[in-house]
Amino acid sequence: MKTANKDPRSIGDHCSGNRTQNSSDGLSSSSSDTGHVDPLIVVAPAEQDDPLENSIAYRRCLGQFATGVTVVTARSGDKLVAMTANSFSSVSLSPPLVLWSVKRTSQSFEAFRDAPHFAINILATDQLALSRHFGKSGDDKFTSIPWSSGISGAPMLHGVAASIECRRVLEYDGGDHLIILGHVERFTRYDRDVLLFVQGRYGVVRDHPELAAKLDPDADVLNAQGPTNEFMAGLMYRAYGALSTVMTRTQRKEGFDPAQGRILGAIASYPNRTVDMLMPELYLGATVTENSISELISNGLVLMSARGELSLSDQGQARLKRLTDAIRLREAEQLDGLTNDDIAAARRVFRHLISQGRATQSHS
Repeated sequence: MKTANKDPRSIGDHCSGNRTQNSSDGLSSSSSDTGHVDPLIVVAPAEQDDPLENSIAYRRCLGQFATGVTVVTARSGDKLVAMTANSFSSVSLSPPLVLWSVKRTSQSFEAFRDAPHFAINILATDQLALSRHFGKSGDDKFTSIPWSSGISGAPMLHGVAASIECRRVLEYDGGDHLIILGHVERFTRYDRDVLLFVQGRYGVVRDHPELAAKLDPDADVLNAQGPTNEFMAGLMYRAYGALSTVMTRTQRKEGFDPAQGRILGAIASYPNRTVDMLMPELYLGATVTENSISELISNGLVLMSARGELSLSDQGQARLKRLTDAIRLREAEQLDGLTNDDIAAARRVFRHLISQGRATQSHS
């Protein structure tokens, strides 16, 4: 999975750590005056550095911006190419223009650079495996992948939330990436929820709690009749949102970002596995996983054998114990009021669903 490839000139302003004040349009803007500052607004940044000196932290900063997940496809001569990307962006409605950027060191760079047409396939929530598949290097990525040919010959993936077929019109130098501008020739939208990527994690769309409260502040939202409270998936999304907010806050207090905390837990649960073997348990992008593991290794928390097998160092085990003790305490607060039998039953349900999901994937 590629990390977000945003223009540092625009992103850097939001990561500078300068204190802010409310502007007339309701957004925040940089300020150097000496007027009153709300102490709740001035917060010490989690990280602040020169992006050329600390590229890993800079990637995390860019990862604060949520994006969708796309697979860009093209046909260059007789060769079909595809890669997972979240650098896609709309540029103009009239004329209809979009852009995306491809890394110059990518195995498919020359094919994408030379292809006169390309297609943007916007992935749906159930296509996480497809994102990972096209996020890896390989010569023939379309074996066993359902697709059909678009109007220009670019592969159109099945089951996507939307697709956008483009004719390449211009390209721009983007440093270690090439920015490709396309004129949209045809778009197709399906009634499917989209897959998201933010802070190194895949996600799904759900309404913000404040919006739900404003719609009907007196409503009994948990006991209301309807699909939102009927189906397990909807309840799990909302429960995960509540628990993950507490967990993320605890992880950061202990000096970890969510990806690092998740990786440490996975290595402890499944020791002596390689990165590829751990990936199905992480639900993280490949680049985020590799960068996070590299940082954990450099900090002396994770060890890698000559065969690429991962384990926790003594220091890593001690840090993880402190983290899990803190998370266990916070989780107990969230589960207060439930019996041990209720909690055990919930764990059985989750494990059953995970097992069912793996069985489905193995037969797909």
